[in-house]
Amino acid sequence: MARAARAGARGYGSRRRRGGRRRSRRLGPVGIFLVAFLTTLLVGLLAMNAIGTAPASPAPTAATKPAAIARDMTGFDAEHIIDDDVFYDSTTMTAAEVAAFIDTVNAGCQSGIDGTPCLADATFDTEDREASTACPGGYTAATGETAAEIISQVAASCDINPRVLLVLLQKEQGLLTASGLALNESRYQAATGYACPDGQECDSEYAGFFRQVYGAASQFQTYRLDPYGFQVVAGTATQLSYSPNSLCGTGELTVANQATAGLYNYTPYLANAAAADGGDDCTSWGNWNFYGYYRTLFGDPTPSTAD
Repeated sequence: MARAARAGARGYGSRRRRGGRRRSRRLGPVGIFLVAFLTTLLVGLLAMNAIGTAPASPAPTAATKPAAIARDMTGFDAEHIIDDDVFYDSTTMTAAEVAAFIDTVNAGCQSGIDGTPCLADATFDTEDREASTACPGGYTAATGETAAEIISQVAASCDINPRVLLVLLQKEQGLLTASGLALNESRYQAATGYACPDGQECDSEYAGFFRQVYGAASQFQTYRLDPYGFQVVAGTATQLSYSPNSLCGTGELTVANQATAGLYNYTPYLANAAAADGGDDCTSWGNWNFYGYYRTLFGDPTPSTAD
């Protein structure tokens, strides 16, 4: 800066007076302009250099969440959603496999803003249940059991496929992938939709993850043990509503087997024709979603119909 300023001054020259004294001369307008320009340029370069060498602020980390589960509706038949041999097979997954599955599908989950833990991290206290015809194995209470432990033990006790229970959690409350703002305690309180009639409050007696999973498994076995005691009976034509809204009308179906009858007794609505095109105000997704999620996560639920 100093050298540049002096060079600019010399450009305008100086002369000796008699006696060898220098007489200083003021800068003209052009000189003043050049000095100001060079000063501004240097300050700008210094500022740019300071910005360039300053440590960069870390980029904000995007919140992660589990991957969405797309429904595979290939081969969907409203009258045959799942085989009996699949639905009532409690040996399809070990406890370790259930835990590994939950860890995988729930990966990236963020706890709810109210502190509600993700499914892979949540633990629950369980309760004693005496052996019954629906669940011959009963249940022994414990503290701090994981979702995988509860699902595995309930499946074994009630002779229900643990995959059915996992899909039920997603179908009813989206718990396999619920995360962040979408995750709260109420999802666990009504985890499987058991004792939660449409348009009414859930029965508080069955609130909580353990009671929900055990209650649902027990109910599906009750349907099997008393096949004529409920609305939908395998092999019998039945009129089912398309929606809780009575204005949406009804459709007829004749379900092929007991497992499918149980699903409709649990969720008593028939998906309408619009479901295949994204649905409308009269579409009920319950059993449609069950089939689609099961097929995506575990393969064809109706292998008996495969060519």
